[in-house]
Amino acid sequence: MIMKHVMNILKPGGKAAMVLPDNCLFEDKAGEVFEILMKDCNLHTILRLPRGTFTPYSQGVKANVIFFQKGLPTEHVWIFDARSNVPGITKKDRPLTPQHFEEFEKCYGKDPNGQSKRTDSGEEGRFRKFHISDIKERDYKLDITWLKDESVEDVDGLPEPQDLASEVITIFETTVDDLRELIALIEENNQNSLDNFPSSWIISTIGECFFEIKNGTTMTQNKTGRGIPVSRIETIQSYTFDLSRVQHVDNISKDVLEAYRYKMGDIALSHINSYEHVGKTALYEGEPKQFIHGMNLLRLRFGHSYILPKYAHYFMQTEFFRQEVRSRVSHAVNQVSINQKNLSLVPIIIAPFNEQYRIVNKLDKLFYKINICRIRLSQISLVDGKSFINRLTQSVLAKAFRGELVPQDPNDEPASVLLERIRAEKAKHVIKKKGNKK
Repeated sequence: MIMKHVMNILKPGGKAAMVLPDNCLFEDKAGEVFEILMKDCNLHTILRLPRGTFTPYSQGVKANVIFFQKGLPTEHVWIFDARSNVPGITKKDRPLTPQHFEEFEKCYGKDPNGQSKRTDSGEEGRFRKFHISDIKERDYKLDITWLKDESVEDVDGLPEPQDLASEVITIFETTVDDLRELIALIEENNQNSLDNFPSSWIISTIGECFFEIKNGTTMTQNKTGRGIPVSRIETIQSYTFDLSRVQHVDNISKDVLEAYRYKMGDIALSHINSYEHVGKTALYEGEPKQFIHGMNLLRLRFGHSYILPKYAHYFMQTEFFRQEVRSRVSHAVNQVSINQKNLSLVPIIIAPFNEQYRIVNKLDKLFYKINICRIRLSQISLVDGKSFINRLTQSVLAKAFRGELVPQDPNDEPASVLLERIRAEKAKHVIKKKGNKK
């Protein structure tokens, strides 16, 4: 997810370097993610870091640095192995020093975009060049090694038990510090109800606030990657668009493209799914530039500027919203669905416009912190932090939409005024739409 976020925010020509654990190079959907990355970016260099690079904070984590630039597809990937046959880093006896990277810096060259003249050092060396065709044969998985690592069998290089125990304690202590920061930002509150909210807020409905709720195109899709990407049920993952789970449509007319393409601020909603997943959403924020709304999803479009799309999307992640959707579904074999009429009746809580900005900014900061906690907890295999993180997420969202997350400003224009404007705009929109049909 973090890699996709970096890809989205990079402008053409922008460059990035990211630290990734070894498993991110080959596990689960790694190949699909790197395939997308290599089509949009030149992933020119990978540095395999020495074992223990992040001692004492994550002593057991094996990590890499990937270097890429947005704008051109990848043709070659250079890999520097700074790990094989290099004694592991320790806090006292073998600390990390600039000398560990001297050879890599010479091989990398002076061009920050990896375009300096380089030499493949062969099977006995540390710096190798791999063509994109070699990467494709590996299904875009990048756990590539060629040196026999004698050091992995060196028992003298194993961490001491007390060091491993100290590492776990450090992770716990750091996580506790992060959680204390969260507590400083929000008071503990176990309520998930959104019954109580400020008097300047108002409850409306999805049908009243969104000018358009539209089914997706039924055009024939292909899996070859030819044409324009199109969203599907499985494209919505963790409240984002997973671009490794799209198909494509080609030979599409301008009229059809205009009718079904996503525009900035559109929200896709899964209205046919399992009971657990129905109502999940994703917010379109401009990437990819051409993206088609596919069947079995509903596209929600505001048609006005009185509600921030990201505010609405955060609201749709609350358990309150999901329960309201589930209470209106129709049941079939192995799946449920909600039609446009019933979805239109689902309530949405509207805050004053200025407060919407404050809520979105605060939630962005809080969820960044929560994600840091998730990463910390996942470093300890004996700790399953998922259920804890899920409860924490819902607690934060509930607090936000009760109006308890940011201070109330009495000078804010009440949400009721916003709703009246939305109603007026929608009335104009309906009249215009009827006129166009004549």
